[in-house]
Amino acid sequence: MKLRATIQIIILSFFCSCANEKGNIRLEMETDMEKEFYTYYEKGSDTPFTGKYVSQGNNDVVTIDFKNGKMDGEFIRLNNQGDTTEYIKYEKGRNIFEVNSTYKEGKLIERRIIEDFNGTTEDEQIFDKVKDLLLTSNYYELDKFLNPIFGSSYKYEFENLRNQFGNLKSVDILQINKKIYPHDSSEHMRAKMKFIFEDIELSSKFLIVKEINGNLKGQAFTHRPIPKELLPDNKIDEVVDILIKKDVDRFLIMKHLETKHKKEIEEYLDDFGKISSTYEFLNTDFIIGEKMVYLKNYLVEIDGAKQILTLKYNVISKNVLDLRLFYLSPYRRDFKVMHF
Repeated sequence: MKLRATIQIIILSFFCSCANEKGNIRLEMETDMEKEFYTYYEKGSDTPFTGKYVSQGNNDVVTIDFKNGKMDGEFIRLNNQGDTTEYIKYEKGRNIFEVNSTYKEGKLIERRIIEDFNGTTEDEQIFDKVKDLLLTSNYYELDKFLNPIFGSSYKYEFENLRNQFGNLKSVDILQINKKIYPHDSSEHMRAKMKFIFEDIELSSKFLIVKEINGNLKGQAFTHRPIPKELLPDNKIDEVVDILIKKDVDRFLIMKHLETKHKKEIEEYLDDFGKISSTYEFLNTDFIIGEKMVYLKNYLVEIDGAKQILTLKYNVISKNVLDLRLFYLSPYRRDFKVMHF
């Protein structure tokens, strides 16, 4: 599924904020949720961008090679002294090699190298054990094996998934990659995994952090958005109606806010812009832990511009949701050398 947006995912900041751009090229990006890469377009064009993109900022110059809309080739950042502070090698959008350098008064202070590799047989064995422990619901041994430094047990997460989607029937390991960080003697191993429950099939990434000497340090488990609406309801109709009518009282109730916030909500709605009464469902994302949260994303128009309207629900019980928040995200952002 492709979507020109950044939808409720945390995108790492590759680029610093820059005030000005060099040349006439202005790029926009499209999220390819299937491949987890971005496709970039020259502003106003539907043809994926090929060529060299240069952005001049107050503190640095960044040059990026693109091919068919993907970062493909070199990413180079130079500071005002001409030192290369960041070098990345891309292949079809994938970061395969990275060097970060820190300079002070023209002298190199630190250099960090990050390399990307395919998983080894030993890495596969680690994820196979993870798979077996998940399928047998042996969460105590799973947490013990992975030495969780992130502070939570997978027991709560998978129990929440089971309560919502039924028993876990199978786990497929699709691909294993790892990045080696020599500067802190660690390996980050990521496995693309497919979890098949009774009611749904989920794609995910499972990250395991391992010291180069072999000791496991911790793990992280992330879900990707699902391109269908889970538990359809009519809350989106009510939210859109509130925004069209700029109904402050219903807004406060919907977002569980106290009446003391009424004046600031009035100001917010006055500045909100004109929203269209039509919308399009995009996908469902969710966050799991001791509790479970659904995020439903819809495409709307505000003042004629595409936006993402996200409705955030708390899960009360199986198939029972409580709408807590709604908020906007840009639908198609200009690509600058900045946080995105």
